[in-house]
Amino acid sequence: MAHGAIRSGFVFSILTVFMLAVTAPAAAELPMPKMGADKMYTEPWFKAPAYDLQQDLAAAKTDGKQLIIIWEQVGCTFCQKMHKVHFRNQIMVDFITNNFYVIKLDMRGEKTITDFDGKTMSEAKLARHHGVNGTPNIEFINADGEEVFRMPGYAEPLIFYGVLDYVVSGGYKTASLGDWLNERFADGKDPLAGG
Repeated sequence: MAHGAIRSGFVFSILTVFMLAVTAPAAAELPMPKMGADKMYTEPWFKAPAYDLQQDLAAAKTDGKQLIIIWEQVGCTFCQKMHKVHFRNQIMVDFITNNFYVIKLDMRGEKTITDFDGKTMSEAKLARHHGVNGTPNIEFINADGEEVFRMPGYAEPLIFYGVLDYVVSGGYKTASLGDWLNERFADGKDPLAGG
């Protein structure tokens, strides 16, 4: 997959959605995240990684969901913001948990993990192998273990939600993210608003 094209489309889409966003009442907020033993925030709905991506993919399939790999690292300010903002929004979390099987991996981690192709390496080496060079970085994986979309870096909540919806609906199969978001948010309504 051409990651440069994804990133270019993603940046365009961010600008597009900012122009379409409207101010609306916020949805119910969930409790603040807890710091995990790995010194990174964790969410109660994150699944414990099997440290074998084939097993994680099989678990996602069993749940009838799509696999998301969220790459983070200790001290990542934007990872913390994602937890404190995005993952406190009940509408966002409900959408994620209804559609995705989410695991978190450490971009600099040394735990041994097996990739989809059966090769074993450290989390840090796997991150490099997957082209992860910053955090947060979110890989969306299809049922065949192939990345169908990637969200590199932090995105504001409406854009983040739009990307989730883009992947769930299969929008990536027919349209660029920018075009899809323009159509999706043409009515100016914020799907994350609570009212």
